[in-house]
Amino acid sequence: MKGTDPKTGTSALPIIAVGFDGSAAAAAALDWAALEARRTGAILRVISVVHYPGVHAGTLESAPILPASLLNRANKLSAEATSRARKVLNSGMLETQIVIGAAAEALVAATQSVRLLVVGNRGRSDLASTVLGSVSFAVTAHAHCPVVVVGEGAVLVGPKHGVVVGVDGSSAGDRALDLAADLAAHAGAQLRIICAWDLPAAESPAYDYWETVSPDADWARMEHDVAAKVVTDAVERATSRHRMLGVTSDVLQGQAGAVLAGASHDAGLVVVGSRGLGGFTGLVLGSVSHHVIHSCACPVMVVRTPPSDRPATARQEDVLTGSRTVTWWDPEPEGPPHDNPHIPPRRP
Repeated sequence: MKGTDPKTGTSALPIIAVGFDGSAAAAAALDWAALEARRTGAILRVISVVHYPGVHAGTLESAPILPASLLNRANKLSAEATSRARKVLNSGMLETQIVIGAAAEALVAATQSVRLLVVGNRGRSDLASTVLGSVSFAVTAHAHCPVVVVGEGAVLVGPKHGVVVGVDGSSAGDRALDLAADLAAHAGAQLRIICAWDLPAAESPAYDYWETVSPDADWARMEHDVAAKVVTDAVERATSRHRMLGVTSDVLQGQAGAVLAGASHDAGLVVVGSRGLGGFTGLVLGSVSHHVIHSCACPVMVVRTPPSDRPATARQEDVLTGSRTVTWWDPEPEGPPHDNPHIPPRRP
């Protein structure tokens, strides 16, 4: 196949994978992924998942004999996806794969060998009980690579449709910022950096935390100043990475998810970082990530922090303070109590 490394037998080109289940949302995701693959010179791998109870996840070749009706529908879906993708890509840049297993598990497994995964939002499959609408949540929480969730009517990033990224000063936010800057620079698009701030609810643990920091402080001013510092640092980071990149920035009051959703109407892509935790039985996805996936008017890219990069002492409960995620820590004699240098440390 074109782009194959003769020494390893694997693709020497980046791979964009897309889940396809025949729905309108999945078709939109396929169209978006095919155009992105053509623009970036990547190989497009179209994955159709067959959910057959009692069979462990794996490729079609490794599975036992399936019912003819199920196999025929799977092959029909794969052929439909191929025909649609070939309107944009030549056959040498296109792969198709039929995978057996639960959709979320199969797509997460696929992210171990690809640069980007694209899924449709709220798509339903005609293959058994595969539901990409719910799968998008699971995949973004557990994928090994960035995931783009695409709805119907999506457009590509470009000069007319820029990239919006939410930052909070954390390592997860920095990872999202770097990728957003790279995407915008490559597409000749504008990058808009947003940090949202808001006062914690009186019933939240964060409310007591800010009370101990400074009982007499002007909370609104403090929150705004922290967000302004985060944005200033983010702009410097993005422009140092791509000096010719056009960058704008905003410090906005409100819940981060709602603020980013509001900024999505003229954008081609919204990028957020996420520190999702847990296995499939204990799935946790950051509330901001979850909100924007279902509320944004454009595709959303979720950039997860790899498990190896997460602090070992962090507990699983992350408390969102405005647009900032503050990780509450076990007692630790050395090191900072969180990974956001702009937030003052907790008092003993």
